[in-house]
Amino acid sequence: MAASLSSGLPGGSTSAASFHGNQDALCAAVLAALAGSMSSESNTRNPAERMLAEASAMPGFGPVLVTVVAASGGSARAGDDVRQLAAVVLRKFVKEHWDPSGRHYQPPAASDGDKESVRSALLGLLGDSCRRVRTAVGMVVAAVAAHDYPAQWPSLITDLVCMIQAGRSAEQIHGALRCLSLIADDIDEQQLPAVVPELIPALHTICSSPGADVALRRRCLMVLHGVISALENTAGSFQRKYRDQLLPLLHPWLPLLGQELHRGIKIDQPSEWGVQKEVLKLLMQTVIFFAKFLVPQLPGLLTACWKYFVSGVQVHEDGLVRGRAEEGDADEDGDSLELESLLSQMFELLISMVGHQRTSGLLKPAAPEMMYLTISYMQMTEEQAETWATSTDQYVADEDDTLFSCRTSGELLLEQAQEVFGKDAVVALLDAVERRLQEAAAARAHGRPDWWRLREAAQLAVGCSAEHLVSLARAGRVSSNSGAASAPSPRASAGRAVGARVAGLLQNIL
Repeated sequence: MAASLSSGLPGGSTSAASFHGNQDALCAAVLAALAGSMSSESNTRNPAERMLAEASAMPGFGPVLVTVVAASGGSARAGDDVRQLAAVVLRKFVKEHWDPSGRHYQPPAASDGDKESVRSALLGLLGDSCRRVRTAVGMVVAAVAAHDYPAQWPSLITDLVCMIQAGRSAEQIHGALRCLSLIADDIDEQQLPAVVPELIPALHTICSSPGADVALRRRCLMVLHGVISALENTAGSFQRKYRDQLLPLLHPWLPLLGQELHRGIKIDQPSEWGVQKEVLKLLMQTVIFFAKFLVPQLPGLLTACWKYFVSGVQVHEDGLVRGRAEEGDADEDGDSLELESLLSQMFELLISMVGHQRTSGLLKPAAPEMMYLTISYMQMTEEQAETWATSTDQYVADEDDTLFSCRTSGELLLEQAQEVFGKDAVVALLDAVERRLQEAAAARAHGRPDWWRLREAAQLAVGCSAEHLVSLARAGRVSSNSGAASAPSPRASAGRAVGARVAGLLQNIL
């Protein structure tokens, strides 16, 4: 169709103004201009872009773009690339001509009638069969919502929830969830109490369905995360009321989140990494906002988190230390998830749990094994070893600045454990480092070429815990000296022994 309408731009000389009052002709010319603007030939592309710029100032331009986006079938069919571009141009039109008070506004403003026409058609396009078009339309909805919700579009959130509940097609659910995840951060917190009683159960139904695909489950979790995140932006009585409203709605989610983590990390299932990262983020929110109300459920959740942590050790070894893991499948935004990003999110949850008064006591018995396993996570990866071997400056920069790194996350977890659990954790770290050094020595004796990785990780653990270890050694010397005039007490003997171990350890690694 686009080719047949290219006559709408003869030689690039036709002005958009010549179609004033003739919507059919304007639609044909816009469609031809969209196709022309994608051309690699400048003599075709430049006039097409000028025509689109002129047309954006004409009445009916917004509804015409909606018509092009919707033209996916019949004799008026437009290609998916053109329809996606029409949605992109429509989003730009909303930013520039929708609201005179907007930062990017350029006159003239779209008429109220055109705005209503666009709003009434957009949600129906969220179920488009083309993923790229769905995503682009979702971004248009978010752009309109930034100006019109809730004053001019009060039913938006309710309509999206109804689309999810209706579940007429997977595409429609995907599109509605995509919209909600885009606008969740911009929804007025005062509007949420009216929405969540229907939204959260609908999300749970989808996410727990055996037929729900990975992308759908991840999108549900992202929307739920956005809804709970509103607690961060509220305070006082409203925050308490909203939290109390969310609490019973979240109870059915806890077994589902635990099940996701019980599966563990699978190196051959990168498509699941995105879902698991969202689960970890949700559990961190649960600990921060709801721990004191979920005391009976906490042991089960911590068991699932611990199993996940243990399962990741070998995955980290195979996927990052000795090789390079594949990236997770790209989502609808085109973003893919790396294994190290997932593992860093896991560490963030553990750090939060160690530091929280409701969960730290439950984790304390596992602190010795946690520290031992953490040192394994701190091993230098294959990629890091290659990069740092050629640039010591890069090593220093990365060690100081890396945000998503198992090495950095491991250091933070060790530090948090020693701050919270005190001397017991420092002694546990000493035990863990000694075990890892022995393993590294055994690997070297057996001729393993990568023996040094574990030793270097143990050294890193000592380095980040040096202050605690030195304090422990000094306390041991003080206890030993206090018993010098008489037979040393068991406590003084133990202190002296720990001090000797620290001194021996430092001598071993230096």
